[in-house]
Amino acid sequence: MARRSLHGLASVIAIGLTVAFAQYGGLFDNPGGNPALPHGGNDLLAAVLDVCETCGDVDELATAERTRDEWEAYFRDQEHSDEGESEAGALVGLSDEEIDTLAAYLAINLPMPEDDVHDDMEVAALPADGRELMQRYCVSCHSLAVSVLPEWQIEQLWLEVLQDPHHRGIGLSEQRLEEIAAYLSINPIEPDDVR
Repeated sequence: MARRSLHGLASVIAIGLTVAFAQYGGLFDNPGGNPALPHGGNDLLAAVLDVCETCGDVDELATAERTRDEWEAYFRDQEHSDEGESEAGALVGLSDEEIDTLAAYLAINLPMPEDDVHDDMEVAALPADGRELMQRYCVSCHSLAVSVLPEWQIEQLWLEVLQDPHHRGIGLSEQRLEEIAAYLSINPIEPDDVR
């Protein structure tokens, strides 16, 4: 019964958001048409690998299967190029939200199928992250008018909204929907985030 109520609530909220986005569209300041969203897993991984002296290559990471906590621990155990010791390891300089975004991205999207992994892979060859998926699939209908974007930090609620029938027409895999839900639950978009 609770699941049915959650799905019903998610559907009502999704419809309300669609109407609100239609009314308040274009409220973000970005002449290129892309909203100012927090960094996604790809950008964060590239930043971590830039300072990490002991991390594996992208092709090595792409074949690893770890949980969110295990990914965070892996990077905390690595050495970084900045001076001084840090408990953050290769995650030095990242906020808690950025660490969570990176760990969720890697846990959801890796390991990749062996056929997709090759030597000398670049981070850009990894699956799209939540930010990129939002820009590619969401802003065509939802302008992300931050004054009405809910700040839900419940991943399951976002997933319910994304699994609603009117979102299913987008044709995203369950993995991509999970990536968007994780990204949004970790990175609630606030008016101050708009640049």
